[in-house]
Amino acid sequence: MATVMVAVAAIIVSSRFNVLTLRRSAAQFEQQRRDQMTDKLRVELSEYTEGLYQRWALSTLTAPLAKAGPDEASFKAAKTLFLRAVPDALEVRQHFNNLGMHGVVIMMLTTDATINRLILRINDEILAEKDDWFALSQIFTDTTDSGVRLADNAKAFQAERERREKSVYDLSDELMAYCVVNFAQPNASGH
Repeated sequence: MATVMVAVAAIIVSSRFNVLTLRRSAAQFEQQRRDQMTDKLRVELSEYTEGLYQRWALSTLTAPLAKAGPDEASFKAAKTLFLRAVPDALEVRQHFNNLGMHGVVIMMLTTDATINRLILRINDEILAEKDDWFALSQIFTDTTDSGVRLADNAKAFQAERERREKSVYDLSDELMAYCVVNFAQPNASGH
């Protein structure tokens, strides 16, 4: 009888130990999963913000057009510079698509309302900008349009581009500041 009691006690202790071990393992697994998601989010955020800063080189593409005078000779020279830059602008459209996809991935990786709000606003500006580039390319490849109208369109586009650029710059700064504060790597001591 004593042997049976010892065996039952051993089974109870073993069962309790197994339950505790399983709970601890589940908690460790869940923490590792959260850490992996956070690491993936950090990478996506880094690539997204890097891409945002790279797109600002586009500002120079329309500058000659926006500065061109209404006379045909001045505008023709500016239009030639723009048309040479069109392939770069079209390549950048693909870059905008990639930025948008990074934004979608980020929103899939987090439920953080601040990050999602900022990403949505940035992506809205980027998509509008991409559409503007396409429309501008169409306008400036139209050989029937006058230099005066094209110069006016270029100036309006440049003004809107600068507004969007400032908006994206401000939003991306806010996003980076938020992420630095909320996703900083703990130091070696765990603090």
